[in-house]
Amino acid sequence: MVIQILLLVLLFNGAISNDPLNFLNEKQKQNLEKLDFRKLSDNTQRFIRDVTLHGNATAHWCCNIPTSKTIMETHSQLMYVTKMADRVTYTSCGFLWLSSCSRHHYSYYASPLYRTTYNTKTINISCPDEHLVCCKGYVLVAEHCLPLSEIPAIKHDLINLHNAGILG
Repeated sequence: MVIQILLLVLLFNGAISNDPLNFLNEKQKQNLEKLDFRKLSDNTQRFIRDVTLHGNATAHWCCNIPTSKTIMETHSQLMYVTKMADRVTYTSCGFLWLSSCSRHHYSYYASPLYRTTYNTKTINISCPDEHLVCCKGYVLVAEHCLPLSEIPAIKHDLINLHNAGILG
């Protein structure tokens, strides 16, 4: 019965903790992130080189700020619109000049008009170095992003670093 409870507790703890670095505290994890690559064992260095150089070595880096920016472009154009002015004058006309007649004088002129168009444009910007982080599912080890699934392969070496006090 006691063994069953112990196994149940171990399984429950394993289900809760998906962090392969759960044996390190936050400060030690930060020290591991910034650790000099040369302080790692030869086996770990070789492993990191193999993992990061397999495929695209930069694909595991993400930016924790937006890398696109929306800008508004405006374009104004001067146009001339032809307008007409109608000037009416009245003169006496008809029998004995007793009636009033209107006379229209049309004149045309060009009136300036500005037409502005607005367009939004999305541009990509590069991520500042201080905002580069490992993508989800990766962890930073000696300034290299490694898949969390690969950490068990070097966990023994990381425990040795931890026990030697190198990680603080």
